[in-house]
Amino acid sequence: MSEHKNNKIFPSLLIIFFIVLAAFLAFFTFSDSTQKNVFIWRGLAALDMPDYQYQLGAYLLAHNPDNEDGLNYVIQAGENGQKHAQNYLGYWYDENPENAGDYDFEKAEYWYKKAADQNVVTSLHNLGRLYIKTQQYDLVEAPLIKAAEMGWVNAQNTLGSWYHDQNPNGSYLDKAMIWYEKAAKAGHDMAMHNYATLLRKNGQYEEAIIWYEKSYEAGKEMEFNDSAQALGYLYHKAENAEYHDHEKALSWYKELAKSGRADDLYQSALYYLKTRDRDQRINPQAEQGMIWMREAAEKGNAKAIESIESKKRYCLQYNRKYRRFGCELLSMAGYENAAFYAKLYLEDDESKKERIDAIHKIFARAAIGDPEAIIMVLSLARYSIPPGKSVDGKQSLLSWYYVFVNNYDSIDSAVPSGIAAEYKKEIGKTIPTLVQQIGNEKAVEAQKCSKFYRMDKKRFWQCI
Repeated sequence: MSEHKNNKIFPSLLIIFFIVLAAFLAFFTFSDSTQKNVFIWRGLAALDMPDYQYQLGAYLLAHNPDNEDGLNYVIQAGENGQKHAQNYLGYWYDENPENAGDYDFEKAEYWYKKAADQNVVTSLHNLGRLYIKTQQYDLVEAPLIKAAEMGWVNAQNTLGSWYHDQNPNGSYLDKAMIWYEKAAKAGHDMAMHNYATLLRKNGQYEEAIIWYEKSYEAGKEMEFNDSAQALGYLYHKAENAEYHDHEKALSWYKELAKSGRADDLYQSALYYLKTRDRDQRINPQAEQGMIWMREAAEKGNAKAIESIESKKRYCLQYNRKYRRFGCELLSMAGYENAAFYAKLYLEDDESKKERIDAIHKIFARAAIGDPEAIIMVLSLARYSIPPGKSVDGKQSLLSWYYVFVNNYDSIDSAVPSGIAAEYKKEIGKTIPTLVQQIGNEKAVEAQKCSKFYRMDKKRFWQCI
């Protein structure tokens, strides 16, 4: 009996000896506390102690995701039953961005299940999400329900979303509502939003508004802004017209834009530009809408880019019908060419000087090679704004036509698709008429003048 006790005591004493020795050596060898810890972890990991294998492996991988020793230490810890290492490995093979491109869902499932068997709640949740991702739908509920019943709010929200997505209009909706409500009352911002959405669909608008507002407040730090957009939409297009409130909608879309994200800026701009006052062609909110639209476009939102391009098409198109509308909107967002062009539509006598200054600026910009300004010059000349109807004016106009034809490819690539082609078609018809009106000699002079455009912009400007 005594011998058996000694057999148990000796290995324990040996371990204690190595721990003390490792700590002693680390203290005198390293000045940095982290280096001391790593040294100790290495020593204890070598003794097959899973907690230290995990700590060492996780540390090494955090500093270098390609560190094979680090991964091997975590695997050893997982095989030795360390539940946090098992959860770490599940995440590593499932969706860890440091391991992007080398995911292995079978290995992820294996390690998540190991940790889930030890009631690691995050592994239960992640296992359910993994089954959704890999379309093993019959396995989804069990781990999610277990995690949700353990009080894990992320799992409660995921379970609510799972039930909602499975049958958004049928029998699962009640289950979705239960789990969303639990997570929402526990403070989960996305669950608050999802719960509010179901309340809104049920026609419970007052409660929906309360939970959307709570979600917005809770999600500020996480930059979760879906509820601001939902409230803007609710006040704009609620199924129950009693809740339509234009001012509140404007207010919530303004809140949405504060995030500065391209998608949020675009959605806010869209609403501000859609609204119209009965007696005004362009509504009072359009300027702010265009500022946001430009910001969204500059941040890469594809729909915002197309919106700006469509307004440029209006502003630059050969047909005059929508030109003013497009140029005025673009001028609100700070596009200078459009701003100059928009001033041409000022109709009161006091604005005459502004109109003339705008014309000069457009011509000056065109003379130094601005493709949009060249298009604007062609449209101005078409309506007898300088260079006018005189022979000299027509000669100058012909020079601009030749500039356009000679530089067509570069202009075409710099303005919205189809605009340059539209002008080319019309100019092709007009050039022979102008030549006939001013005579061949002046037509030749106009052509010579146009050649200075590429060689000497200053001389070209003097020539025309």
